[in-house]
Amino acid sequence: MLNCVPQADKLEQAQQDVEEIKVIMVENVKKVDEREEKLEDLEERSERLLSTSHTFHKQSKKIMIRQETENRKAKVKLIAIVVVLFLIVVIVVAVMLGMSSGGDSTPPSDRAIPPSTSTPEETGQN
Repeated sequence: MLNCVPQADKLEQAQQDVEEIKVIMVENVKKVDEREEKLEDLEERSERLLSTSHTFHKQSKKIMIRQETENRKAKVKLIAIVVVLFLIVVIVVAVMLGMSSGGDSTPPSDRAIPPSTSTPEETGQN
C-alpha cells in the first residue's frame, strides 16, 4: 500500500498539470480567436481604405483636368482681351495720326500735280 500512495500523488499531480495546461490552451485558443477577429476587422478596414483611396485618386484627377481646362480657357480669354486692347490702341493711334496730318493720308510723293491751265506758249517754252 505504500507503493500505491506515491503513485496516487503522482497521478493526482499529473491530472493537475493536465488541467493547468488545458486552461492555458483554452486561453490561448480564445486569444487566437480574438486576434483572428481583429485581423479580419483590420483587413476589412484596409480594403475600405484602399477603395476610398482609389475613389479619391480618380476624383482628384478629374478635378485636376477640370482646373487645367479652366486655366487654359482663362489664358485664352486674357490673350483675346490683350489682342483686342492692342488693336484698339493701334486704331486710335492711326486715327489720331490721320487727323493731325490734315486728313490727307497719301504721302506727298504720290500727290498729283494739278494741271496747269497755261499753254507752253504762255510760259515761253516750246
